[in-house]
Amino acid sequence: MKRGIATSVSMLSLIFTASTAQSAGILGSGAHNCAEFLEAYRKDPVGTDAANTQWALGFMSAMNLTVSEKLEFDLTALKLGEMQRWLRKYCAEHPQAEFYEAVDQLMFSLPSKPNRANSAPPDPDVPPATKRLIDEAQKQTASDSKGPRGQYARETCGQKLGISAAVSDGREVARLYGAQKAIAWTDCVVDTLYPDPAKR
Repeated sequence: MKRGIATSVSMLSLIFTASTAQSAGILGSGAHNCAEFLEAYRKDPVGTDAANTQWALGFMSAMNLTVSEKLEFDLTALKLGEMQRWLRKYCAEHPQAEFYEAVDQLMFSLPSKPNRANSAPPDPDVPPATKRLIDEAQKQTASDSKGPRGQYARETCGQKLGISAAVSDGREVARLYGAQKAIAWTDCVVDTLYPDPAKR
C-alpha cells in the first residue's frame, strides 16, 4: 500500500514537470511523454498501467463525445491488456512522443461506427439479413475512412476550412487549430465521405 502511494506521488511529480508546458491543455497521465511513461512502468508496472489506462479510457471516451456528432470509435474492439500492450509498444517506438499522442494513435487505429447518441436504438425485431447489412456497412465505414476516399475527404475539408497543415485525424486538427475547427473538420470529412442525398 505504501509503495503504491509512493509510486502515485512519483508519477504526479513526473506529470507536472517540463512535459506539462509542452502539453498545454492536457492534465493528468497524458501530460508526460512516452519515455517518462516507460520509466514509470519499469519501476511499477501494475500501478503505472492502472493509472495510465484509466486516463486513456477517459480521454478516448471524451473524444468520442466531443470530436464528432456522427462517428465514434469502438473502444470495445481491444481488451484492456491489448490496449496496454499497444501503448507500451507505441511508446517504445516513439519515446519522445507525448503520452496523449500515443492514446490518440491508439484510438484512431480502432474501427469507427455510427455515434450511438445520434443513432436509432437497436430493434430486437431486426431480421438477421438486415443486421448483416448493417454490420457490413459499419465495416465499410472503417475501410472508407482509411482508404483513398478518406484521404480525399481529409484533403478537401482541410482546403475548405483553411487548414494548411497535413492532418490525418480530428485530434491533430484540435491540437493545431482548436476544438471548434476539429469538430467542423471531422463533420466535413463524414459529409464528404457520405453526402446527404437531400443536399445534392
